[in-house]
Amino acid sequence: MRNIIVLGASGSIGTQTLDLLKYSDRYKLKAISLNSHIEVLEKYLFYFDDLEYVAITDKRKAIEFSSLHPSYKVLTGEDATIKLLDIFKDQEVDIFNALSSLAGVKPTLKSIKDNHDIFLANKESLVIASTLVKELLMNSSSTIYPVDSEHVALNKLLNYLYAHNITKKQIKKLIITASGGALRDLKKEDLIKVTPEQCLRHPTWKMGEKITIDSATMVNKAYECIEASILFDFPLEMIEPLICRDSLIHAKVIYEDNGKLKEVLEYSPNDMKVAIAFSLSKGNLTVHKLNIEEKEKVKNTILYPLDKDFYKAYTFALDAYKNCGNSAMLLFDIIDRKAIDLFVKKKLSFLDMLSLLEYTSKVAREKLTLNNFDDIVKDSLSLGEKIIRSKK
Repeated sequence: MRNIIVLGASGSIGTQTLDLLKYSDRYKLKAISLNSHIEVLEKYLFYFDDLEYVAITDKRKAIEFSSLHPSYKVLTGEDATIKLLDIFKDQEVDIFNALSSLAGVKPTLKSIKDNHDIFLANKESLVIASTLVKELLMNSSSTIYPVDSEHVALNKLLNYLYAHNITKKQIKKLIITASGGALRDLKKEDLIKVTPEQCLRHPTWKMGEKITIDSATMVNKAYECIEASILFDFPLEMIEPLICRDSLIHAKVIYEDNGKLKEVLEYSPNDMKVAIAFSLSKGNLTVHKLNIEEKEKVKNTILYPLDKDFYKAYTFALDAYKNCGNSAMLLFDIIDRKAIDLFVKKKLSFLDMLSLLEYTSKVAREKLTLNNFDDIVKDSLSLGEKIIRSKK
């Protein structure tokens, strides 16, 4: 059995991971981190005899947890997660990074430096810091295993093709799917009156607040395209999103074989535990083969092109990345998070949120080096606040 740490344990992906780990004969859960929702942990503590460390960012919640559960070693403060990882720096342990947004980037970088394998559910680690990630991986024994259902699906398909003597040069296109999000049945003119409540009613997945709204705007899909390009080392132009309304087809690969274009696709339930389990196995789970009923469903499933005129934020995000790479995406993500927060609090309209993202995509032109990540974050946060104030 291997030791594992789950970062972001109280979120949607974190709790689903704990649901799988509590019956695992492959892993011992040694430590977890979370921000403040200690109540989420209560139903899990009974299952993990090896759990020793709990990192809680919120100091008040950390004190409360310690009083309730004095047997655990509790770390707290803004740097609690990094302090936790430092304790395990020289130990053999795998890291499951389910932290949200910018908070997950530094733990990814540290885990690579410490030669830990990483199950990565934090998109921003690659979208914001792929330059640093690639540089660190060159001198590390760390391996990154994707967790997102689309990237897990691509991983399965590419492994299958490579095992059957299809070379990378024969791959012509990688397709990842999207449900279309909560607004998919609206018309463009309806967007003027969209509410946060509408955006948070995702048709096929149950996820956290930010990612659900990012799915409504399709910013999330832009991030996933960028992530796929980095993970599997294909040009961004070769990656295309298509709409699968029932979220049962997660990815498709089009390839050339003997002069003919062929395709393989991955079909599985829209349950993140399927993707998480495959990731935790490091690709060693047997890939599910379709039965007759599933084959019939696949045959009747239509994949639709993504309407880029309706999902304008998808293009805004990709343009920012194409123009200035990681540094632009750092600023874009900061603005996106702040805009979503204001939208949820009804201090910003949906269309104003899109306008902010468009403006950010246009101003994020200056290429910044990521030599000092903390300084870049500080500068980007400051610029982000100025943009928000000027556009509110």
